[in-house]
Amino acid sequence: MDESALLAMNDGDYMNDAQLAFFDTKLALLRQETLDEIDASKADISYEKVSDVSDR
Repeated sequence: MDESALLAMNDGDYMNDAQLAFFDTKLALLRQETLDEIDASKADISYEKVSDVSDR
């Protein structure tokens, strides 16, 4: 199911099994994207193990 199919559903279908599966998948993907971004940010701001030239 995609978002357009979800939006076309009747109000009586609110949070039926198909919609629950849609949001479960959407949230799982969002979670993974967020974790990937966090890991990338950690790598960008991690401390170098070599001292700065001015500290030597």
